[in-house]
Amino acid sequence: MRLAHLVVAAAAAFSFSTAAKAADWTGFYAGVMGGASAATFLECGDCVANVTNIAKVVGYNWDNGDTVFGLEEWVIRSFNSEVPPDYFKLTWQKLARFGWEIGDSALIYVAGGGGVHALWELGEFEGAVFFAAAGAGAEFLVSDQLSLRVHGQFSYAPEVEGTAVSVASIGAGVVFHFN
Repeated sequence: MRLAHLVVAAAAAFSFSTAAKAADWTGFYAGVMGGASAATFLECGDCVANVTNIAKVVGYNWDNGDTVFGLEEWVIRSFNSEVPPDYFKLTWQKLARFGWEIGDSALIYVAGGGGVHALWELGEFEGAVFFAAAGAGAEFLVSDQLSLRVHGQFSYAPEVEGTAVSVASIGAGVVFHFN
């Protein structure tokens, strides 16, 4: 009798394990990221500005089997301890993502797009700089509605006050899924 119970329990466990559903990444999402960037002014190779960032990210994914396509928008507030607090920088960027599902709860992706850095000093608008961006990252589902994300990016602005600027950034955060 116990053998029959054991066989039934094993069959039930096997059916549940084979019926486990992979993550569905389709839908809207919003998140908060924090990170750091290093901006290099290419005219003077040793001119580097290190900044910390906080960002909000919103987007939409389309899950197509093992591949995921997405569009997202970032608004990034940068803080630089080397400049006075009356200096204010916001960045808006739009990225397209292409990713691959790894297992049932992870996604790796590449991203590309562009945006604009907007600068204010003493409450006055100082100007805007357009840039191109390429990045990559990974996202790990903690639950159906929550994931942890790591994102790295390289941005290039062709001219800022007579010099080109490259920016390397890395960040991590949480993303809430509304699917």
